[in-house]
Amino acid sequence: MPMRALAEGFRSGNVKAESLVEASIEASKECDNRAYISWRPEPALELAFKLTEYADLPRMKNSPGKQSFPGRKQVYRRLDPNGRLAQDVVAGRDEVFDGEPLLKPVMKRGLIIEGAIPTLDSQVDNAKRALDALPSQFRSLEPAHENPVVISDFLRALQRDTLAKVRG
Repeated sequence: MPMRALAEGFRSGNVKAESLVEASIEASKECDNRAYISWRPEPALELAFKLTEYADLPRMKNSPGKQSFPGRKQVYRRLDPNGRLAQDVVAGRDEVFDGEPLLKPVMKRGLIIEGAIPTLDSQVDNAKRALDALPSQFRSLEPAHENPVVISDFLRALQRDTLAKVRG
């Protein structure tokens, strides 16, 4: 299965593990030893954790090219009149913007909040709706040249103030 067909299969939800292995093998033949594809049979989850608050004080990563925004956050998704993604706003948790708030609590004091995690069928439906709401340039395999994400003025100021405290 060519890589483009594999990607389309992922988008539609019609990819089986055998197809992924087959496509990986074919892709490795096409790459002429310039790229590498690895595959493990066991499931894996990769995460990146960035501390944004500790003891009620803002924290951030300040490595060159990897600066993060401190503080607790909320993301608001704004849709255009056709129901397509117009803009996401990354805001402080207590800020309020037009749009649907995307981040919802699922744990409290180390326990899962009852009813906070939707059923798998509901998650699949939500994912399909979210994909359908993406403008065509973000559903393509080609790079998109726009980025409809806005960082709130509050988060930018918090980042500036946090850096000023660290630098003294």
